Amino acid sequence: MRIATPNNGPDSHFEHTGTRRPAAAPRFSLPFAKSVAAGVFLLGLAACQPGDSSSMTDASTDESATDAQSPAAGSDTTGLLATDNAKASYTMGYGVTRQVSGPFGDVIDQAAFIAGVRAQLDGETSMVSEEDAKRALTAMQDAQQAKQALLASSSAKDGAKFLADNAGKEGVVTTASGLQYLVLTQGEGAKPTADQTVKTHYEGTLINGEIFDSSVARGEPATFPLNRVIAGWTEALQLMNVGSKYRLFIPPELAYGNQATGSIPAQSTLIFEVELLEIVTADNS
Repeated sequence: MRIATPNNGPDSHFEHTGTRRPAAAPRFSLPFAKSVAAGVFLLGLAACQPGDSSSMTDASTDESATDAQSPAAGSDTTGLLATDNAKASYTMGYGVTRQVSGPFGDVIDQAAFIAGVRAQLDGETSMVSEEDAKRALTAMQDAQQAKQALLASSSAKDGAKFLADNAGKEGVVTTASGLQYLVLTQGEGAKPTADQTVKTHYEGTLINGEIFDSSVARGEPATFPLNRVIAGWTEALQLMNVGSKYRLFIPPELAYGNQATGSIPAQSTLIFEVELLEIVTADNS
């Protein structure tokens, strides 16, 4: 996951800066589940036509596949991936599966899924008609969207209560936008502006304490332009002096809003503990 705003796709939100960027707040132009489901729908229809592999996606084009979900390099102990052709084939299979496992991983029938892959690769005619495929894929998508809508509603209510309670706690400051922050350490360095690039250490959690990303755990600070991150980060980092450490409480409208991403449900209030290490550049041009 990524903190950044996109261009707009799951991992196209940043110009590459050469270092790992915060993994928790991409905003997309379309709801993730809906856009991915559309891709799954096309993949399903393609499976009805033997020999058509044009819908396959290479996982290497998605940075988060490498960052968060790909096996560590050298993890093949079976000899299965001994050749470049084998590695490329594995990557294509991993990439296609990754597209469906995010929004549909909890409902996919693995045996049927694998059978469909094998039938396609063997050039067999699909056992599911195009009409039946449309109906089944639409039903799965609708069910998942309904589930996400319920989760988003719950997240919104829980987040609103959390922020209301949190606003009255000692030291917590609430800005006009609804951002809340608590100063843990006050630095004495310069404050960045929105057109600058900064280096930070951070840890992001949901209000239930679940960690969804941490540069601290990775042991690698994150460098990113302030005008390419979620609104809560852009605002908060400009309040911080270099050397400061703040705890941020970011309402959904300053984060992902009605957008589920990875393990973060739609309408989630996010908590980040952020240390501003350095202003890297005067601007990001």
